[in-house]
Amino acid sequence: MSTAHAAPTAAPIAEPESATAPDRPVVEGTPYLFSTEAFYRMIELGVFPRESRVGLWDGRIYEKMAKAQSHAVAGINVTMTLMRAVPPGWCFSHENPVTVGPNKAPLPDVVVLRGIGDDYLDRRPVAADVGLVVELSLTSLKFDTGAKLAGYASAGVPAYWVVNLVDGVVHVYSDPIPAEGRFASSATVARGESFPFALGGVPVGPIAASDLLPGR
Repeated sequence: MSTAHAAPTAAPIAEPESATAPDRPVVEGTPYLFSTEAFYRMIELGVFPRESRVGLWDGRIYEKMAKAQSHAVAGINVTMTLMRAVPPGWCFSHENPVTVGPNKAPLPDVVVLRGIGDDYLDRRPVAADVGLVVELSLTSLKFDTGAKLAGYASAGVPAYWVVNLVDGVVHVYSDPIPAEGRFASSATVARGESFPFALGGVPVGPIAASDLLPGR
């Protein structure tokens, strides 16, 4: 595998500007932030329209944007590639909440989970259930390779791929260091290159970047 380029690492989060800066209103109080428990309770109670794709990050509820066609095609490619590679004992989840912190329940584009779907009838998946998270990035690239990367590493997600639809490469991360919020191993893989992949410590790769990216 060629690793000529280093994959992006989590960028430091800039401190917000002072609320008392010139020409800015003084905001009293703080926004109400939700825990994952409260977030899931709202989902079960039907607070959000059933067709909404809502997630939680740092206590704030967000709704995912509609997909560009390149995003949709990449999702198909990733799923088909993983279906060929992933052995029995694992299942797939698409844009469903996964708990990765007390106030974080994002909607990853693709997740490989331990077990079968019925294992999650009575509970939500948590980071310990995850073998791989894949995000397809077009407009969310900075977030996916920054704050979200740090969040997944802090949760101990063992493998994280960012399919970069802007530059046509795949950023591959593994070996999380939760205490530092980063992954020890990273690579940026271009078309024509491949990278190793393991689930639960068992090699199931290599994976070709061209099989994940849209277009040829």
